[in-house]
Amino acid sequence: MAKGDICKLEDWSVGVSAYDPYCAPELMSTVLFGKVYGHSKFPDGMRIQTSIPVKSFGRIVHTYSGTKYELGMPSEEYKQWCVKNGIVIDEDNPIKI
Repeated sequence: MAKGDICKLEDWSVGVSAYDPYCAPELMSTVLFGKVYGHSKFPDGMRIQTSIPVKSFGRIVHTYSGTKYELGMPSEEYKQWCVKNGIVIDEDNPIKI
C-alpha cells in the first residue's frame, strides 16, 4: 500500500485490544474491528483489528501503524450496543480522538 492510500473499513466497531489477559483495563488499547477493503496486506472483506487510532478527520481515521481507514457503515451489533448504552454515533465524525 502506497503512502497516502486509504483503505475502507466496513461493518466496523470500536473495542479494546489486550494481548495479555493479565493486563489492567486502563492499559488496554482502543482499536477498530471491521472488514477491510483495498489493503495490500489483507484480502478484501477480511475481518481485521486495526492498530491504535491516533487521529481522525471526519470519517477518515489514521492509526499508529500509519494506515488510513475510511469508515463505512458500523456493524449492526455495534449500533445496537451504542443505543443500549446511550451512545449516539456521529455519522459525519464517528471516531473522537
